[in-house]
Amino acid sequence: MRHSSPAALPVVEWSPRSVSAYDPVTRETVAKKSLSEVAPLVEGRRVVVALSRKSAFLRAVRVPNASHEDVERSIAMQVGNLFPIQASELGFGFRLTDDVGADGRLALVAACPAETLRRLETELSAAGLVAEAIVPASVGAPQLVSDAGLSDAVVVERGTEGLSFDVVSDGELRATRVAPDTLNGTEIEQEVCRSFAVAGLPCGAAIAAGGMDLPSAAYRTQTRTLDALSNGAALRLGIRLELPEAGEKRRLARMRSRARMALLAAAAAAVMTFFSITGQMDKLAAAKASDARWQDSIRTVKSARDAVASRASRFVRTAGLLANALDPGQRPSEILTTVGNALPKDVWITGASFERGKPIQVRGTALKNEGVSEFIDKLSANERFRDVKLVFANNALIDTTPVVNFSISLHAIGNLPIVEVGKGARPR
Repeated sequence: MRHSSPAALPVVEWSPRSVSAYDPVTRETVAKKSLSEVAPLVEGRRVVVALSRKSAFLRAVRVPNASHEDVERSIAMQVGNLFPIQASELGFGFRLTDDVGADGRLALVAACPAETLRRLETELSAAGLVAEAIVPASVGAPQLVSDAGLSDAVVVERGTEGLSFDVVSDGELRATRVAPDTLNGTEIEQEVCRSFAVAGLPCGAAIAAGGMDLPSAAYRTQTRTLDALSNGAALRLGIRLELPEAGEKRRLARMRSRARMALLAAAAAAVMTFFSITGQMDKLAAAKASDARWQDSIRTVKSARDAVASRASRFVRTAGLLANALDPGQRPSEILTTVGNALPKDVWITGASFERGKPIQVRGTALKNEGVSEFIDKLSANERFRDVKLVFANNALIDTTPVVNFSISLHAIGNLPIVEVGKGARPR
């Protein structure tokens, strides 16, 4: 596998279950079982790693219109609320768009479970490969939309995980979804509109990528999203997925660098003051005065160093307090597992929503009302939950089969709101 220019790098689409390698020269994709099997095909050992759509999260959110560093700190504090995994178990990266409004700047936040990133880095190291960038596979979609002369579209493409639907609006990726590869043309058109709706946009045009046969598509291309990533789009986006400990280490290094610069500046100012004053005094007076001023300069430098160290210590304590505050008594994954284990026969969960300090909403479908009652009884008897209530139960039909659509409200023990401690504190 060879690439014709420094910007055209091989792309490895990776998930914990499958690996495929894309050659930008031949434009062919080869499926492999592991990165070790891909390594002999890669010249130079440099690749772009595209995380499969089911391995990464994406969220378009408004952030303060501030510097990249300030926005990074803001996202690091709230990333656990953006995705269904707590912040300490997420690696994330983000891109600041040019969309600035009264509510702030639009940012595309990408995240991946830290355990998944650690596994990827271990496999890369074992295979002897170097990742120039680790990004979600869907971030190549805006390039295909631009090539089609559009600004808003859904890029539809077949992949190893099924049919992908990448929503692009105003040239920026807004959402990505994966559907089964068994859908017919009419069902795909419905999924296109549904994908726009997920992004909060009206239904629009579809682009059939990778040579996919979609008669209703406004534009068809043989190019895949991986092709766009191989030609430098991944590097230009600026998204860098990294482990939480790596991000914290980088931020602390930046803080220490600033502290060193402050100390050097203070020392330089002290030396300049010393030489300026000694020229106005005789030798004896200059020696005494310079000694006194040098001691003052040393105290100033030490004071500046202590102030920086104190500030760094406050940041570390604040980070620890935030980590404790945002760590729920029960993780969402544990709650869903417990709720799923309580399901009676012929009862299914269709959706669930979580919010700190508020009841959890569980929606589902059952063949009979008795199944709903049994489900509520099991949840009420579980010591993990309290205040289990039936919100509604409506009869409906799926095709010709009568079913009961229901919603249950319950509170998970330990799911407490975050409270600001201090005078006049109130829940938030």
